[in-house]
Amino acid sequence: MIRILILFVLFTLYSQGQDLNINLKKDKVMEYFDVNKYKDWEIDPDYYPITGAKFFKKGDERVSIHFSNENIIEVKSNYQSPIKTKNIYYSSNKLLWSSKKTFYNCIIGIVIEYNEIGKAIKKTNYDKEYAFTIDELCDFIQDEYNVNIRRISDGYIKWDVKKIYEPILKKSCYRVDFYTPKPQVGEIYARKEIYIDSKTGKVLYEENSFLFLEGGDLLPKSKTDFPKKDDINNNSTSLFIEETKEPKELGVPYKQEGYYPPDTYRLYDGRAYNREEWAAYVKRQNWLVRWWLS
Repeated sequence: MIRILILFVLFTLYSQGQDLNINLKKDKVMEYFDVNKYKDWEIDPDYYPITGAKFFKKGDERVSIHFSNENIIEVKSNYQSPIKTKNIYYSSNKLLWSSKKTFYNCIIGIVIEYNEIGKAIKKTNYDKEYAFTIDELCDFIQDEYNVNIRRISDGYIKWDVKKIYEPILKKSCYRVDFYTPKPQVGEIYARKEIYIDSKTGKVLYEENSFLFLEGGDLLPKSKTDFPKKDDINNNSTSLFIEETKEPKELGVPYKQEGYYPPDTYRLYDGRAYNREEWAAYVKRQNWLVRWWLS
């Protein structure tokens, strides 16, 4: 009986030790940077050689490496894919500091930061507010707009994806942008922005801009008639001034090189406007002036 009890205690201690080792392994990393793993890759001719950087290619795969006194930054990508992996290593010992994955402009998944001995010191879940997953988003856009955002556009119409906070509805959301080639100067080009609830996958609204310009008629159209931003503005309790109220003078007088309030958003026609005043001012104008001021 005593022998059985001793064996039981030893087994329990062994199991606890195993659990401890497993947890330590989860909290530590021993991944090192090694440039030699790219020795059979070719130099990427699309980049001009610069000091402190290397660019490699192998088929559709691309790698850029930047060296500094503090760290080594390694970015892995695929010519056809919007997914990139960015690894940052300590220059002192080439041990991994952090690794993050992006889908277009969205950081996705969990990012863990490690100290110089490989111990995890910070963990951030970038999908915490995004129960509607990237895969579900891709499937939805494919079904509703007939566009495969799993691939980078190589045609006339471009697209992009962002994670943002929508201030009117006070929701985290995805914003999917479709647009024609952007001009070198200014922000006047045809585009469609789709705001999608990060938790439910519901389209909150669409916002169309300059569709009368070249290529505007080529932007993807949805099978469903979704709300437009103007509908949301009209039904929200936003800071836009109601047209039914007596108009008040917006902004404050401003002289060139003179004082203007610290919350100034736009200087126009001798007056300084904060963000809300400027939005209200633009809304009062006719469609041609609104287009010019946009």
